[in-house]
Amino acid sequence: MNGQRAMWDAFGRSVNTYFVHLEEQVGADRAVAMAKKLGITFRAENDARQAENAADWGSFTLGVSDTTPLDLANAYATLGADGVHCAPLPVVSVTDAAGKAVPGVADPSCERVLTAEVARAGLDAARCPVGQQSAYGRCDGGTAEEVGAIVGRPVAGKTGSSQGNVTETFVGVTPQVAAAGIAADPVDPANAVGSAVSAQVDAAVARTMAAALEGVAVEDLPAPGAVTAFGESGRAGPEDGYDQGTGDSTDPGTGGGQGPGNGNGNGNGNGNGNGRGNGTGWAVSAAEDPSDP
Repeated sequence: MNGQRAMWDAFGRSVNTYFVHLEEQVGADRAVAMAKKLGITFRAENDARQAENAADWGSFTLGVSDTTPLDLANAYATLGADGVHCAPLPVVSVTDAAGKAVPGVADPSCERVLTAEVARAGLDAARCPVGQQSAYGRCDGGTAEEVGAIVGRPVAGKTGSSQGNVTETFVGVTPQVAAAGIAADPVDPANAVGSAVSAQVDAAVARTMAAALEGVAVEDLPAPGAVTAFGESGRAGPEDGYDQGTGDSTDPGTGGGQGPGNGNGNGNGNGNGNGRGNGTGWAVSAAEDPSDP
C-alpha cells in the first residue's frame, strides 16, 4: 500500500491513509456534511453528537459510525443519478382498484446536492474496486474485482471493513440501480464476522444487481471532464507520480479530486436503491447469510 497514490488507485486498493490525508485537507466537518447530503443518517446517539460538531471527527473516513445498507445504497444512488438525491421510497407506485395511479403516495422527493461533474468523478474512481477501468485508465486493481464480471455491465462500487472486521460491506451502483449489503452478527454486534466473509457479501450484492438489471438496457457511467479529474491543466503531471506526457488536455492522467468517502459502520441486512428517478430502496435483514441476496 506504500508509495504515491491518486484517487483512483487509492479507491481501488482501499488505502485508508490516502483518505485520512484527503479528509485533513477538505475538513472532517465538510466530509460529514456531504455524507448527510448524499443520504447518510447518523442515528446512533454518539454518531449524531459527533456529526453536530464534526470538525475534529478525523476518524470519520475510516468508517467508525453506524450505518445501514439502505443509507449506503441511497448515497451511491445519488452519485449514479449525477448528483441528484432522492429520498428512499418503499414502493415505486400505488394503484387503486381501477388500476389508476394514486397521486401523492409514491411521488419522489428529489434535489440536486452536488454537481454532475463531481458525482461522475466519484464514480469514475469507484470503477477501480470492482475490476473495471476508469475513463482515464488509472485503475490498477481492486478489492472486489469479481463484481464487474457478475454484474456484466458498467458498474462502480466500494468494499468496506469496520475495525477488526466486525462487519464487512459492499455497495455497488449503475445508472439505474444501487445495492448494498452488510454482514454482521445481529445478536452480538461486537462479534466479528471476519474478513473471509467479504467476498460473499460482494458476490451477493453483485448478483442482486444483475438480477434487478436483467432485461434493462445497458448504460455507461459518464466520465468526468479532464479538468475535473486532473485540475486546471486537464492532465497529470510529475507531482502526481506520473509523467506529463504529450498531447491535448484530454490525455489520460491522474491527480486529486473529490469522491465518496472510504469506510463503513455497523449494520446488517441488504439494501437496494435506484440510481436514477425516485431513489426507491428497501432493506432486507438477511445478513446472517451474506451469500443469500
